[in-house]
Amino acid sequence: MIYLWTLACLKLSQLCLYNRVFSLHLRHWIWLGTSLVIIWAIAFTFSFIFLCSPVKQQWSLERLGHCIDQILVLKSLIATNIVTDVFIFILPIRSVWKLQMRKTEKIAVISCFALGAAYVSLLAIHPFIPALDDV
Repeated sequence: MIYLWTLACLKLSQLCLYNRVFSLHLRHWIWLGTSLVIIWAIAFTFSFIFLCSPVKQQWSLERLGHCIDQILVLKSLIATNIVTDVFIFILPIRSVWKLQMRKTEKIAVISCFALGAAYVSLLAIHPFIPALDDV
């Protein structure tokens, strides 16, 4: 859960930066994104807490109840994480494009955002790339 809340705080800090820089153009979208990230973090917190019924089953070796498929929960966490990352990446592009700068400077600023998107994409496909030792 530390990982989950770390991701949520990073996303919220990015949205706070957008709120400070692009507040006139994106205020409603930023609040929507902030709400979605908070709801996302709370929902997955509860899903991790109540993964097993009874909750004691998570750390007990005895078969007291049943658990939800943990891999499915993690895959849904990854998928929704990517969706929120893409939303946060796309959010400022229109505002940056409307700035009074040369086109090359606009492309450079958007490229900085694209580096973050490329990193997220690499993290998303990383599990599907075979290790170099296996080749």
